[in-house]
Amino acid sequence: MFARLSLFSLLIMTVPTFACCTAWRLGEEPVQITAQEVLVVWDAGKRTEHFVRRANFESKDAREDFGFLVPTPTQPKLSEVPDVVFHQLGEIIKPKVKVEKVTRFSFMPLSFSFLASRYQRADSKEAIVKQAGVEVLDRAVVGGFEAAVLRASETESLLEWLEENGYDARPELRDWLSPYVQKQWIVTAFKYAGEPNRFTGSLTPASVCLSFETDAPFFPYRVPSDIRVKPENGSLLRLYFAGTERVEGEFESGLDHSWNASTKFSDRDEGVADVIKQVTALSHDDSEVPESTWLTAFDDETWPGGAEDLYFKPSLEKDAITPPPIVRSEITTIHFPLDVILLCLVLGIAIYRKNAKRRTRAA
Repeated sequence: MFARLSLFSLLIMTVPTFACCTAWRLGEEPVQITAQEVLVVWDAGKRTEHFVRRANFESKDAREDFGFLVPTPTQPKLSEVPDVVFHQLGEIIKPKVKVEKVTRFSFMPLSFSFLASRYQRADSKEAIVKQAGVEVLDRAVVGGFEAAVLRASETESLLEWLEENGYDARPELRDWLSPYVQKQWIVTAFKYAGEPNRFTGSLTPASVCLSFETDAPFFPYRVPSDIRVKPENGSLLRLYFAGTERVEGEFESGLDHSWNASTKFSDRDEGVADVIKQVTALSHDDSEVPESTWLTAFDDETWPGGAEDLYFKPSLEKDAITPPPIVRSEITTIHFPLDVILLCLVLGIAIYRKNAKRRTRAA
């Protein structure tokens, strides 16, 4: 089933020494991730992470299909999540619209009103298979991908399995995989299940969710040395973290250097609970959604460039972060046409003088 799987992989894992890795079939044009969105839902009570990822793939001329690898500390449950989830998250972090009611007076002459400009308001619109030290724990089709859940006893056995299934098991991949195999993590291999003959241009498969147990929430930020890019050449990574409090990202080595990401949003929102319900329901999880859920959104435009994995912990800052509101004015205009006022004034004076003359004559 994985005979043509090119190793284009965004290796997604979760726990210590987590990482992301891209690769491609030897001799073929590379498939690249131009932007991606990730949602991490953390259930602290059950020590369970739901990891949802959506990415845009691009290639000028990839002759074979592609996929990605995801190491996790425990065997994950796989599910497909509708892209509407990320649309809902995007709506939550958008600036709120503040309407200000304004009353103004206009003295524009009525005769000149035809010259007034018209303004329009723009609305922001399964059987276990063993093969040379590698166990195939599960197979599934999810989010437009064929997935094989693997457990390997040694790195060389896993590399051999990857080579037999079309992966370019280069030295950088061996270095990247070794720590995970030593920790006896599970590796889930995804293969694009669409047209196998050629993938060209741009593609955005459905979002895939991996739900698994872990001691701490994290993001696979570390990548193999041969695919790291300079910060100025990075792609956009938007990461949403849903939990019960504001969080911050920290690399596994601690405070030696900070994560080069900006916090776009961090606050409670009732809409987050609906998003989590969709994710946990589709992953067949019975997690209870907190009544008030905190969402934090990070933007990182330097990925992939990490040498360490990223972990999340409660932030020392407890204040909410929200974008400045968009102020829209509802203007009520009260017209006092100057020419009409002057005409009335002239008529009033004329009538007054006329009446005054009459009174004088009568006297």
